[in-house]
Amino acid sequence: MFCGGNDEQAGYLDVCRTYDFSTKQWEDVSTMVHPHVFSGHDYDDVWGFVLAGGRGADETPQANVEYTQTAEGPFTVLAQLPAEWARHCTVIVDEDRLFAAYENTALVYSRTADTWTEVTAMPNKRCLRRSYYRLVRSIKKSFKGAAQLRDRDQRRRRG
Repeated sequence: MFCGGNDEQAGYLDVCRTYDFSTKQWEDVSTMVHPHVFSGHDYDDVWGFVLAGGRGADETPQANVEYTQTAEGPFTVLAQLPAEWARHCTVIVDEDRLFAAYENTALVYSRTADTWTEVTAMPNKRCLRRSYYRLVRSIKKSFKGAAQLRDRDQRRRRG
């Protein structure tokens, strides 16, 4: 599934599309609450697809956060990021938490509390898009409960 983007004629997009390999056609499957481009995003089986921040229709960074558990939607709005970010990293940590980082600012979202909390700053500013996969691995190792995540992932692979 691909969501958002920017089209020269249509502008910033709020549509999500999937590709059908049998018909070799793109299909519009859902509509986001807000148009997004350059969002932090992640996917897992529990949350589904999460988008945070990015640039909106007016081309300025935005703080909107939303997710969908199925390709067909609907999208559900979550508490906004405390700042407007684009070109940052957002990672699903576990069933309750998201992690977002931009330069050296780091935030954790709690689904239970529907709030973002700033945590200890990252030691160095960095371009997170380039180090996304290394960051995902280190986040999942460093958060309390990493063992449960590892066990859950192993059960899913077996089952």
